[in-house]
Amino acid sequence: MEIEEFVSKSAGQWSSMRSGHSLAFKQFEEIVSNIRINLLSLDDTRIREYLDSLGYSQEKVISPFEIEWIGQSNWADNSEIQKQV
Repeated sequence: MEIEEFVSKSAGQWSSMRSGHSLAFKQFEEIVSNIRINLLSLDDTRIREYLDSLGYSQEKVISPFEIEWIGQSNWADNSEIQKQV
């Protein structure tokens, strides 16, 4: 599978559930995440600005996309994680 196909098939809304275990602290963590993957256009202004800031050529861009990830963990109080890449 080529990267273009992988990115295309990954676009959309996703939910994830996982658990973590700390033997040292004898704790169990449950994490629930919502993930959103959006395909971006090759001529998206954000892509051009980012590439310009790094000195890269736009011709090398294959499948631009953005990911938004919001996760909630029961490890500690108020342990919500939000990340946008």
